[in-house]
Amino acid sequence: MISRRNFLIILLMMGVLLFMFQFSQLVKENGNDYETNEYYGTGLLSGEDAWQPAQKESAFASLEGYALFVGATEGSVAKTVEEWCRYVKKDLLCEEHLTEGRTPGLLLVDGASIDYEKEETAILSYALEGVPIVFCTLPEASCIEEWESLQALLGITEIKNEETKVDGIRLFDGFLLGGEAVYKAQNDKEAEELQDFTLTMPWYVTGKGSKTYMVGLKDETRVEREEFPRILWRNRYEDTFVFAVNGDYLTDIEGLGILDGFLYEMQEFTVYPVVNARNISVADYPSLSSETDAVMQAYYSRTSRSFVRDVMWPGILAMSSRQELKMTCFLNTGYERTSLAGIMPEDLIFYLQQFKEAGAEAGLSMNRTRDVSVSEQIAEERGFLGRMDCGYSFGAVYEEAVSEELREAMEKNAYFSGIHTLTCRDRGENFLLSYYTGDVTLQGVTAEAEAYSYRTDFRNRSLATALAYSNTLLDMHRIMWPETEDDRWEKYFNKVFSNVSTYFHNFTFMEDTTLSESDSRVRSLLNLSYEIEKEDDGIVVYATGIRQEAWFLLRTHGQKIADITNGDYEQVEQDAYLVKVQVGGTHIRLTRADEVLQYKEPFMAP
Repeated sequence: MISRRNFLIILLMMGVLLFMFQFSQLVKENGNDYETNEYYGTGLLSGEDAWQPAQKESAFASLEGYALFVGATEGSVAKTVEEWCRYVKKDLLCEEHLTEGRTPGLLLVDGASIDYEKEETAILSYALEGVPIVFCTLPEASCIEEWESLQALLGITEIKNEETKVDGIRLFDGFLLGGEAVYKAQNDKEAEELQDFTLTMPWYVTGKGSKTYMVGLKDETRVEREEFPRILWRNRYEDTFVFAVNGDYLTDIEGLGILDGFLYEMQEFTVYPVVNARNISVADYPSLSSETDAVMQAYYSRTSRSFVRDVMWPGILAMSSRQELKMTCFLNTGYERTSLAGIMPEDLIFYLQQFKEAGAEAGLSMNRTRDVSVSEQIAEERGFLGRMDCGYSFGAVYEEAVSEELREAMEKNAYFSGIHTLTCRDRGENFLLSYYTGDVTLQGVTAEAEAYSYRTDFRNRSLATALAYSNTLLDMHRIMWPETEDDRWEKYFNKVFSNVSTYFHNFTFMEDTTLSESDSRVRSLLNLSYEIEKEDDGIVVYATGIRQEAWFLLRTHGQKIADITNGDYEQVEQDAYLVKVQVGGTHIRLTRADEVLQYKEPFMAP
């Protein structure tokens, strides 16, 4: 028997607990201003004021330190060089053939597309004048073997084979951020799933005066390390440096970091602007329509509403919370646009509340079937959001691939008047970071979360070095519209969770942002101009074209930041610093580093 006194105590305790739980939930719901997008920016920089390189060839006669590219001016290498010059604010002149003119500050050669016999005199002349030269690609091995002047320029002492297959790739420490890395499969399974480097290449050996940044790996019982095939290297030629790329590494965005690495290796120190943003884009989540109910019932014995809310969201939230990530989730109101009217208002409210609590941002997905036009989707979604009486400020849009139809709609349709940024998997011919329209930025996807490979890791290192930027995509469309067993949620999410928490989470110096947050930083990068003044005790960085601040990467050779005025900094790794530069100039005082160099085990890609 329970005494009356004990009964009252138990009843009181239950009442208190009930009140505490219910009251806390009420406070949580009432205090959740879910219709406010705290990341939505106002008074943003415009594409009309973006930094522009010199447009006329005649202007280069009076420019100091411009870059000169020679080779296929419409090729992929030229595009990478142009994009890199846009980010580091270097004027670029592209020519099919070298002609006499003012001496450039940097010569970039697409060796695979030039006739070396015709360009030899001009290239050697620039080298003798002290112009740094970058061979973005190399001529054929037979051409290099034929021309001794080219071998001397590149520092090649022996061509062992015009074509050889290596076992893997080794990236040495100090070139790209992230340290040393070895990309070598340990078994057939790893070779099939992870090894996507081109392992066949000409076998060049360099001599004294050269410095190697990346090599192909051979069996060390048969080949000395000093004779491993060179992939990235530098050669001292007379009073200048000549850099070489043995492969196709400058045909895509992974070449951006390589060029910045070369820039770092040819100077006492290097300073260039970066974004400082790490994004997670969750495409087509949540899917609010019921058009996939039949598929979800067949796969998971649930309605799509139940599956998206009760199965997918707890996993996504757990991943975000564990890694302290900021997500941008692009809600989809229907791919085939067949059941828009059946969407429940409370579902939209639920997700906006959840995103607010998780520190995430909601965006709009423009994914649709091919027979639905952009204008049709806009008309339906405008009506849908109107019926929901939703006052949320959507600042970001996702589209799987850019299109002229979408660009035109963004420029002319009032529906997009509040949209500031676009992200997409396939950016076409657009730069990774650019103005898609005069008021809308494009932030390209850098990796897909489920697809880790050796070259993906290399690309992430390169982009961290070049831009301090990443945008990892979680594609939920494939979950809602599965085509294979690999599209099942449990298989997909296991891969995503593992990759995001390890390989895509290496560069913790980059700030976690939503796309609206990184949008303002991308605009600063695209609009700013800067000057570097060297002083006895350090340097001063002047940045113009920004509102208040911008981020730069400073890389030195054995120097460290002793003090900084009108700015802030964070050490990324040895000899590398992320610097916040303020309007009015930031003074950085440098001193010799007192760290003792220590050997670190290289990153062994699994």
